[in-house]
Amino acid sequence: MSGFRPRRGTIDTLLDLDHHVQEGFGRGRFTLTAFLDLEGAFDSASHNAILYKLSSLGLFGAPLLWVRSFLSSRTFSVSIGTTFSHPYPIRRGVPQGSPLSPLLFNVLLSDLPSPPSTHTFLYADDISLLCSAPSLPEAQTLLQGGLDAICQWCTQWGLTLCAPKSCLMCFTRRRIPAIPQAHLTGTVIPFRTTHRFLGLVLDGPRLTWKRHISALRSSCLPRLNLMRALAGLQVVQNTALRIALGAFRSSPTLALQAEAGLPSLDHRRNTKTIPWTKADCPHQGKALFLTLLSTKYRDTFFIFTDGSHIPSPPSTSAAIYLPTLHTSTNWKLQPHTTILGAELFAIREGLTAATTLPPHLSVSLFTDSLTSLQLISTHRPHTHHTLCFAIHSLLAQLTSGGRRVHLQWVPSHIGIMGNTVVDQAANLAHTHPQPIPSPPDHSDLKIHLRQSSNRHWTTRLTIDLRQLTLGHYRHSPAQHWRPFSPIRPLDTAITRLRIGHTRLNAHLHRLNIDGQHNQQLLITTTTDGALEAVGPQPK
Repeated sequence: MSGFRPRRGTIDTLLDLDHHVQEGFGRGRFTLTAFLDLEGAFDSASHNAILYKLSSLGLFGAPLLWVRSFLSSRTFSVSIGTTFSHPYPIRRGVPQGSPLSPLLFNVLLSDLPSPPSTHTFLYADDISLLCSAPSLPEAQTLLQGGLDAICQWCTQWGLTLCAPKSCLMCFTRRRIPAIPQAHLTGTVIPFRTTHRFLGLVLDGPRLTWKRHISALRSSCLPRLNLMRALAGLQVVQNTALRIALGAFRSSPTLALQAEAGLPSLDHRRNTKTIPWTKADCPHQGKALFLTLLSTKYRDTFFIFTDGSHIPSPPSTSAAIYLPTLHTSTNWKLQPHTTILGAELFAIREGLTAATTLPPHLSVSLFTDSLTSLQLISTHRPHTHHTLCFAIHSLLAQLTSGGRRVHLQWVPSHIGIMGNTVVDQAANLAHTHPQPIPSPPDHSDLKIHLRQSSNRHWTTRLTIDLRQLTLGHYRHSPAQHWRPFSPIRPLDTAITRLRIGHTRLNAHLHRLNIDGQHNQQLLITTTTDGALEAVGPQPK
């Protein structure tokens, strides 16, 4: 069963099916597969059957009563225009749109039979039954026995199979002597040579995937036409920048992007912005911490953890400090490791050290990373999954024998002794000659690639700016100029002067200056960063 389960998908069921078909090809057998259709699967699920199977799985007491309350006392009405019918009770089916409904439906199908010599593949309400045999009549006999068992199970639990919407296929590299036959409750299942199953088009009897490739090609051609239309979006962005800045069409694209502070669409497609928040420290942090030490954490074993990061040259480290043992341990991590990854690494190592303590001794782990604790407290962390799951496993191991483990945030740099010591230990690790060999975390790599992409764009733009007039006023893309004047013509004129495309020769006659002597018009930068144009003095 792969439907509605974490880290499972349609590919699992499809690979399993393909494996058995290919195995039948290799052994020269006939592989019959029946793809079954459940009529109104979610709407026909029996409430009593779901509650019975939940109790069979060990769910009792209040949780079972809560599920019964969740399923019962529901009504529906039919609306035509502004008129509504009387409400009618819902006695079957799981509520649509609820995240609990798929789980309850999986519970209902959890004991779907898989008769001997057959294989049952289940994804949500898509059921397929496969069997393989040296001869076609033997395969038909095995398949029919499996279908009869599934029909009997469906009748027992109030579900109905629809034979006309089901499909029978035969996969083999041998000649098929006759059209295979199978039936559901007396109704013949249609035999087909192609069938769409979980998004893929299966073609029998040799499973060459030609039909699926053809269907995929037909589906992709309209999207390719859309991509051809979208290929001109960079032109649209350049035009929008020229209009917003009031620049001429001859203005260089790089100058427009640098002036507006907007990278190209090609660069932005390869970059994903990740939100980042930072918590403020309370003013009474030290006093509150000392109070916690003397009350809540008085008889516990203290562990302080910290992570450190230096941007240039890039270096990341982590450390733990055990005050009772007067020992500290530090590690130099890979340079691309983020500060959040270092904090989580330190917490993991601190909990690992706690596993060596006596089982009756409770542990209090202190960290100055509130983001790390918030990430650990979630059931499904959105980043640094490997480290978070390792921490969850250590917490389960430490608390399995009744030990209490406290994870406490403490503000940094406010004079807390243990925090100061572990911070110094983490900074000392930057002097280590080589980082420890550790597998990179996917989240850290993603941030590292994004930063590398931004640095690449900044470096390229910095070099290219030197070839433009704008490079005389801006030596780095980080220096953004923003017009604050309410007069747009003035802002437009200044922007054109900065970019260097001004059509100035067309207006020099107004100043009685010949275009050949336009070099006498000097553009300089004042001390406050403004531009100043100085023309020739009249004779």
